[in-house]
Amino acid sequence: MSGHDMICPRVSEGFDWAEIRAWESELGPDLKGLRLPFLPFKGSAELGAFRGGEIQLCHDERCLYVWAHLLDEDIFNLATRRNERTWESGDVLELFLKRENQEAYYEFHVTPENQTMQVRFDSAAHFRSLQGQPNQRELFAALLIGEPLFESRTCIRPGQSWDVMAALPLLSVMEVGELGRDLIWQVSFCRYDYSRGEDGCLLSPRLSSTSKYLSGNFHEQCFWSRLHFHLGGIAS
Repeated sequence: MSGHDMICPRVSEGFDWAEIRAWESELGPDLKGLRLPFLPFKGSAELGAFRGGEIQLCHDERCLYVWAHLLDEDIFNLATRRNERTWESGDVLELFLKRENQEAYYEFHVTPENQTMQVRFDSAAHFRSLQGQPNQRELFAALLIGEPLFESRTCIRPGQSWDVMAALPLLSVMEVGELGRDLIWQVSFCRYDYSRGEDGCLLSPRLSSTSKYLSGNFHEQCFWSRLHFHLGGIAS
């Protein structure tokens, strides 16, 4: 099994990231872009009712734009600063991105409170080599990127849902070749959905993704989608 090929449309007419940056909408923006639903992991549904969501994608010459709408009743993450281990402390959206035929790839996190994490791996083999190492936490920390590479904005509707709007500059993650109209990107969008018990302790998270993984390893790139940028003009 492998990821799907999809067309990512160019931004719709009138799209303005400066306006999105100041977004306070109750319903979130409609990018008129490619829509991808979140799918539950096998076994994760046993931890409680699956709460769905979707991703919308579009792009221009500079950025990949992402809007995530995530249904959730208990919305929280305990992270309070950039580059914490957000997947261990509450709800988080994870974005994986690389140019096709590029070994290095990037992983970006956004919490409901808009705390972010960003990390670069030299390759899939590099990530696998870290697993099981006695100093794995230190090795991972050394890969974190301190300077912000992307912009994000979040909106929480308590007891209902939370949204993420993000702009991912393509040149920041493209390490080979040049930007062009024939680029293919590999992407996956994943989610940890936590709840808290009566004692306030974190329960095991429900995992979901836009990719059809067979296991709980989000780094299995064979399941990532191949994103073809729309070659025509402005999407309608």
